[in-house]
Amino acid sequence: NGTVVTWDLGDIVNTDTDSSTDETITFFVETVVLNVNNNISGTRPNNRARLYWENGSNWSNNAQNRQVAVIEPKLAATKTVSVGGFGGNPGDPVTYTIVIEQAAASDTDAFDATLTDTLPPEIASPALTSVVDTAGVVTAANFQLAGSTISTTTPFDFEKNPSGRTITLTVTGTLQGPFTPSQQITNTNEVRWTSLNGAPGQITPNNPNAWERTGSGSTSQGQLNNYVTTDTATITVNTADLEVIKTVDNPTPNVGDTITFTVTVTNNGPDTATGVEITDSFPAAGLDLDTTGVTPSQGSFDPGTGIWDVGTLASGASATLTLPAEVLAPAVNTIPQQRVNSAAVTNAVEPDPDPGNNRDDATVTPKYADLGVKKTTSDPTPNAGTRVTYTVSLFNLGTSEATGVK
Repeated sequence: NGTVVTWDLGDIVNTDTDSSTDETITFFVETVVLNVNNNISGTRPNNRARLYWENGSNWSNNAQNRQVAVIEPKLAATKTVSVGGFGGNPGDPVTYTIVIEQAAASDTDAFDATLTDTLPPEIASPALTSVVDTAGVVTAANFQLAGSTISTTTPFDFEKNPSGRTITLTVTGTLQGPFTPSQQITNTNEVRWTSLNGAPGQITPNNPNAWERTGSGSTSQGQLNNYVTTDTATITVNTADLEVIKTVDNPTPNVGDTITFTVTVTNNGPDTATGVEITDSFPAAGLDLDTTGVTPSQGSFDPGTGIWDVGTLASGASATLTLPAEVLAPAVNTIPQQRVNSAAVTNAVEPDPDPGNNRDDATVTPKYADLGVKKTTSDPTPNAGTRVTYTVSLFNLGTSEATGVK
């Protein structure tokens, strides 16, 4: 399946007629390992030769040589990420570490290596803080950071031996939101290299695949240009499902009773919630909040704004706020109205996967007695001397029994 080359040697004459000494004709053939799909690491091209004479009626054995083995350079680029602070909140510091080295399966030196890394938009203020080459060759001057993209301005070679050489890049930044619940922020770096040093171009015009192998991915200069490796590091942002439950110890009190509302906020996780605020919307009428008796299990409560500053709430933890209040009497000749007390999450740093449970209400319907009197007579038009009976009826149209009625 390769190229057949034929040399016409004409007549070969043994002029000294000394059959005891071999005469030889030696051919030196220079070839190129082509950039074709079949030429991969470990492949042994089969080079065969045979001699024909007397117009092809006689031939020699088929001499073969498979000593040439294709070798390929392979690099590895490993990316890791660490997040400080809360481990995934806006404002947390982020550190990416990229390590470039010869892969275990590499056969030889890699040339003209380049690194490209575009940081995601969720990473603010990126900086290439250090470049450490154990060989002392590559420095920060080989790279540039433009916006959020790190690129290579001066390509570098990476020898196979001595083994153990690494080039480590450290990139820092800051997480910036807003985020969606459980959002994953991915960052992928890409390292490319070539099989030959410099830019040799087409090595011979005799074959369209006589090119070095690169990481371009193109097939216009050789069939296989796959010298590229990537690695990805992922940050999963913190997410906290805050659930609010509002209860009252007596939903149907009497006027003058003291009742207690309780707000319970629970962090259903999976991460710690920070900067948590609950706003309690207390009714403007009908109830008198005892501000001195308001008790948060953690944080502080501002009766002027109704904001309960909860602060930090670990996954699985709960906090409570109790609010005592007196049930006030309604205006004369009116009945007490139903009152609704609401509490809702109004701030948290972490996104919430279930905002539907961020609010709850407690309703109070005060009891009341609505007494009515009706008086009737047995005979509204009696004759003189007729006995008349008057009946007085007392009834309660309210929601509660009336006591001490006179």
